[in-house]
Amino acid sequence: MMHLEALLRLLALEGGSLILAIDEGRALHAGAPAVLEAAQAQKPTSVGLVGLQGALWPSRLNDFSQRMDAAAANPDVGHIVMAVDSPGGTLTGTPEAAAAVARARAVKPVTAHVHGLGASAAYWIASQAHEVHASPSAELGSIGVLATHLSFAKALAAEGIDPTIIRSTPWKAEGHPFEPLSDEAKAHWQSQVDDAHKDFVRAVAQGRRVTQAKVDSDFGKGRLLSAQQAVDAGMADKISTLGETLAAARTRMTTRRTRSAAFSGF
Repeated sequence: MMHLEALLRLLALEGGSLILAIDEGRALHAGAPAVLEAAQAQKPTSVGLVGLQGALWPSRLNDFSQRMDAAAANPDVGHIVMAVDSPGGTLTGTPEAAAAVARARAVKPVTAHVHGLGASAAYWIASQAHEVHASPSAELGSIGVLATHLSFAKALAAEGIDPTIIRSTPWKAEGHPFEPLSDEAKAHWQSQVDDAHKDFVRAVAQGRRVTQAKVDSDFGKGRLLSAQQAVDAGMADKISTLGETLAAARTRMTTRRTRSAAFSGF
């Protein structure tokens, strides 16, 4: 099996997915009847590791959604572990990526493990897993949405540059950088940010199985929380290393497989 350090380096560089083979089932049932071995062959035997790494933009989020759907559909994968280390990113693509985790969660266990940052959009997505684990030094949260406007109007004026914007409609190119943001445009942007924040809070509350009021009051109010603070607040379930989370996933899957065989009469 790939060494954990090399595995993490692969995920960090490629944001990819790995299927980790599990041999415990064969070891547990050494010498069992052939019918049991045949039955075990039809059951999931691997943990799927899906990375969510780095700054999240639409193409990367779309790739993550596809990899999560593939892990959910793979009959060899019995448990999915998300390896999360991301400061977040764009709103575009985030609800879709979170929905991919929710779809996977509906068909098999999903554990999100934050081994660095699980911030903003990354936490939105991670919160949809059955459980959220965090490394001891991890930080989670930054629940909120922001938009930034930069005006270069004064700098351009100092250089003697006076841009003219020709519009076909009143709000075309609203918020462009060549003039200060108007009060009307600011109010519109604020309404969009507020709506996105509501979607964020609603998704986290549903994923973590708490009320939206609890998310608003206890989940950092836009701040990052330490791993222990996140567990205390209900944002995460457990402090563990990624290796420990993977081992727990393997153990749980093996236990489920063994119990399933027993209930089938083998």
